[in-house]
Amino acid sequence: MPAGTFRGDVFGLGDPGQSCPGSLEVVYEEFRLRLDDGRQFTLPTTRVTLSRGGFDGLHIIVEGQAESGENFYISLQDELFLDHLSHLGPAELRGAARDLQRQGNSTRTWAALSLYIFLGLLALAGFGLWLGFGWLVDRAVGMVPPTLEKRFGQIVVEAITSDKKKLTQGPAYDAVMKIWNRLLPAVPAGHPDTLQIHVIDDPMVNALAAPGGQIIVFTGLMKEVESAEELAGILAHELQHVLKKHPLKGIMQRAGLAVVLGTLFGDAGALAVVIREYGGKLAELSYSRDQEREADRLAVELLVRANVDPTRLPEFFRRLQSKGGNLPAAFTIISTHPGHEERDQALQAQFRTLPAATYEPIGVDWAGLKAALAGAEQAK
Repeated sequence: MPAGTFRGDVFGLGDPGQSCPGSLEVVYEEFRLRLDDGRQFTLPTTRVTLSRGGFDGLHIIVEGQAESGENFYISLQDELFLDHLSHLGPAELRGAARDLQRQGNSTRTWAALSLYIFLGLLALAGFGLWLGFGWLVDRAVGMVPPTLEKRFGQIVVEAITSDKKKLTQGPAYDAVMKIWNRLLPAVPAGHPDTLQIHVIDDPMVNALAAPGGQIIVFTGLMKEVESAEELAGILAHELQHVLKKHPLKGIMQRAGLAVVLGTLFGDAGALAVVIREYGGKLAELSYSRDQEREADRLAVELLVRANVDPTRLPEFFRRLQSKGGNLPAAFTIISTHPGHEERDQALQAQFRTLPAATYEPIGVDWAGLKAALAGAEQAK
């Protein structure tokens, strides 16, 4: 292997839960990535960041974007890579390489006290379980980098919608985008995720949030709501699930303690496997009452900022609740949003605290839209 070339595991080509072996060559102002299957990529050093990772904190992580646009996450274990970078690598990375060398030396010093670390981890796990598994999940969710969470969300969206038609034009798409563009400016500043909505032509009566800022809405839901404001309320609710990372928390809670602890210590590989296997079942995920109440309360605040009538939020659920148990299986949103009476009472109490206001209609001919959707259904 040529000097300045180092072996590693490469993530980022499709499934973040799987890696491809390859080599990384350090040359002037760029890295040359060669995968064992023959593919080659160039990563400019201006697009590269260095960090430590892995369960032991000693893996060297190179994250960057290739000139062709692909995002890579490369894990190496050869400390000579940092030695080479600190002396012969690009000037802008030498300081970071030296910092990681010092960090690695410190980590290895602590690793020599393996027995004490093991006992400490047991104590930490016991303390975490004493505080509650939810506390551990919250901490682990905070350890997932936004870029990785976004990739997880893309896996979930693909798993749910791969056999369905995604709309990018037409009356249903235009209506959703008009509502979406009304809500987005009201989202608090500083949110790291790139929010994205997907409109799916499917009879499922549902809208759901996925990790990494992804929201899915099905045309089956649009046929059941009676106004753009009703759908705006549902989407504002799902937006709050996204902003509060409830989908990722729910997946972690189902994944179990081992996955949560692994994520806490910087190894998200097991979580990636869980998401790849479980992601398609996110539509079955139910949130806790506290999460639902939080999403409702913050959705009302978002709707008010967007100048959309928030009192329309509970109307859809109230109408479905009045139909009793004679609902078709397509009404997935019923099983994923429990406790409507309790939530309705809390919303009504919140509405009473709002100042009197005249809200601007979103301006979608909903009766015309439902007629168009019915016509499209008959034409199939």
